[in-house]
Amino acid sequence: METPAIPDNEPQRLCSLHELHMMDTPAEERFDRITLIARRLFGMPIAYIALVDANRQWFKSAIGLPVPETSRDISFCGHTVMKNDTLIIPDTHKDARFADNPQVTGEPHIRFYAGQPLKGPGGFPVGTFCVADRIPHEFTESDLATLRDLAAIVERELNLAEALELQNQLRLAKEMAESANRAKSSFLANMSHELRTPMNAIIGYSEMLIEDAQDLEQTETVNDLEKIRSAGKHLLGLINDILDLSKIEAGKMTLHLESFPVVNTIREVADTIQPLVQKNANHLELHCAPDLGSMKADMTKVRQTLFNLLSNASKFTEKGMLTLHALREETNGEAWIIFRVRDTGIGMTEEQIGRLFQEFSQAETSTMRRFGGTGLGLAISRKFCRMMGGDITVESQLGCGSEFTVRLPSEVTVRE
Repeated sequence: METPAIPDNEPQRLCSLHELHMMDTPAEERFDRITLIARRLFGMPIAYIALVDANRQWFKSAIGLPVPETSRDISFCGHTVMKNDTLIIPDTHKDARFADNPQVTGEPHIRFYAGQPLKGPGGFPVGTFCVADRIPHEFTESDLATLRDLAAIVERELNLAEALELQNQLRLAKEMAESANRAKSSFLANMSHELRTPMNAIIGYSEMLIEDAQDLEQTETVNDLEKIRSAGKHLLGLINDILDLSKIEAGKMTLHLESFPVVNTIREVADTIQPLVQKNANHLELHCAPDLGSMKADMTKVRQTLFNLLSNASKFTEKGMLTLHALREETNGEAWIIFRVRDTGIGMTEEQIGRLFQEFSQAETSTMRRFGGTGLGLAISRKFCRMMGGDITVESQLGCGSEFTVRLPSEVTVRE
């Protein structure tokens, strides 16, 4: 008897086999059906699907075999795997490699064997699809084609199982990542609350001390205290951004819908943003359509979105023009409120626009170093708009400024 040789690519072949996650698994109807069809087509009592690992051949499906596995050393399939091609043995008694094989001299008394390699991930042979008989046979070209066709079906099913296993692993990994992300968001929300309370106290006490210092005409002290208050407000703004983002990601952000005049909200935002506009010697113009009227939405989130857009426009524009256009339009019978914030600032490339709305991202690293900020404002603003059934889009050209368009329903409804 000739023991099957070990292929040169044995380590890779075994890795391919293990990637299938198929060894020692329960019987499956999809494989048993194929072996049953093979027995009927060929009129032979034995048909099986064998997977060959380092020391054994194990039968994923078998008809006419008395055991669930055998040693690799006495396996016909070991030779098929080594050959990596169809192996036909018309009469084992006349083949010196198999004449004294225990599977020939004893059960199941194999006289004829035909095996086709089955390939796993990477194209490595991991097993065989076989038919066998207890009497000699001649295998025709038609028989060979049928064997290969059935083997191709088995091979597809084996690799489908591997793909399904990979898909399941990806699903579990996604669920774990989402769970970790929710835990992170919850932690950030709690921490932001804890940080916001003492920060508000610092700002409040600094304002009280500024008033006292002004009464005492302590100019230098007032300047120092104003720096403390300014830094505190900046830090509080960052904390609020992180809190908003973490609430959205944790699914805890809610909408508080109310009706309000759009023009009044725009003017309030414009008054608030004026110090930032003037800081870079910019000029802000408001253009509100006469039929703008009222809208039903989360006024705080609308105001924060407009403030973020005008704040960015002020930051990235020097000695330029900022404009806020607001209008009402009808689309398919539905009323929308449109806000357009345009600047004459530094503008952006297509690549920069592509990552503009990502959390903790700005157009590029040098921009963050030059202009500061966390890169959260636009991401939060877009999430706010989408929560209200709208969106933010942008058009920009490097060196020629940018235009951000906010589109919101005039009557926002809470989506289930």
